[in-house]
Amino acid sequence: MDMVCDICGKRFPESELIMGHGIRHEVENLIVADHPGWDDAKRICKDDFSVYRLKYIATLIEEEKGSIQDLETAVIASIDENEIISANVNASAREA
Repeated sequence: MDMVCDICGKRFPESELIMGHGIRHEVENLIVADHPGWDDAKRICKDDFSVYRLKYIATLIEEEKGSIQDLETAVIASIDENEIISANVNASAREA
């Protein structure tokens, strides 16, 4: 029996559709952002689901990238501070 994807409006065999209640909340939030009427009782085709799953993965990668950049900045700052401390210790040793 064919059913309609609530995202694209195309008809698919029921086996090709995913129920909303089986979708991860983070992915569901992305769907709702684009389709405010979306809820757990709706269905999404596998192609549309793949689009939102990839958006979610891209979001995770961007968040991780930001975290890595923050860590990199902190490490560089720490290295710079260590170099300054080392230079001050060496200057103090020469003065003594």
